[in-house]
Amino acid sequence: MPSQLIGHNSILEALRRAHERERLAHACLFVGPANVGKNALARAFLVEILGSETPLERHPDFSMVERGRDPKTGKLHGSIVLDQIQALCSRLSMAAFMGGWKVCLIEGVEWLTVEAANALLKNLEEPHPKTLFIATAESLERVLPTVRSRCQTIRFGRVPTLEIAKSLEARGVSATEAAAIAHLADGRPGRALAFAENPELRSAFVAMVSGLADLAAAGSADRLAAVDKLLPPALPFVESSERAADIIDRLVELLRDALLAAAGCGDSVMHLGLRDKTAALSKRGVDRIAAALETALEAKKMLEENVAPRAALDRVVLQL
Repeated sequence: MPSQLIGHNSILEALRRAHERERLAHACLFVGPANVGKNALARAFLVEILGSETPLERHPDFSMVERGRDPKTGKLHGSIVLDQIQALCSRLSMAAFMGGWKVCLIEGVEWLTVEAANALLKNLEEPHPKTLFIATAESLERVLPTVRSRCQTIRFGRVPTLEIAKSLEARGVSATEAAAIAHLADGRPGRALAFAENPELRSAFVAMVSGLADLAAAGSADRLAAVDKLLPPALPFVESSERAADIIDRLVELLRDALLAAAGCGDSVMHLGLRDKTAALSKRGVDRIAAALETALEAKKMLEENVAPRAALDRVVLQL
């Protein structure tokens, strides 16, 4: 297995067997949480399909589509647009430069506009021989039905904490640090690798969660005031929605830790360095914590349905 991958051995082996038996679907949809390893595995498998030592990004028969970035601000655009898909289809209509496969990776296929999705359908329905599409998404429900119905869906679950820790140790991280990072990764190898490579990113992540734990102990007015700072009114909708989703994800982690603490499983919590705060939160009682957790999960769905980010986040912080 390629050294950059952590976990998902069974998925990779299944794809390899399907390819060897010439039963590989022409379009696969990898679905799972952010940083869980979907894109890493897709890239590793596409390298194998191309059968070349040329780096994927420089291979003439590889194409990739993702949300673009604003050249001035560097912020992600709100969608994958028609022009991007038309350019992709034009490239795929040509014969393979190396005489073998042509492969395509669409990262974040749930961001396709309806027009872009419609332009992609012909290639999904009538693919050229030896053409492979792999698309990735965090939420199957957000992928347009016309796209997902034409793909083989492969779901990616979280990778066990111990497996992540051992992989980090194999990369030279100390056992103590590897264990701490693996807990924080919450089953997401991409997050674990980012924290191992960038300690400042890890510190900022922990500081954010610690601040949210303090927020849970504040009064309602202070919570709403904190939301004003977390989601400034001038923030563009897409950025505001993504930031709100990230905050809610952190709150879900905190509430889950509080439930574990209430059950006497404090050593199993994700945020080992915040056990005092999650233990304090657990004293509110299982029913109240569970209700807050349910509200947070409902708010995450609201964001996926394009509800105002401020309304979704307000609902969560008031329930804490």
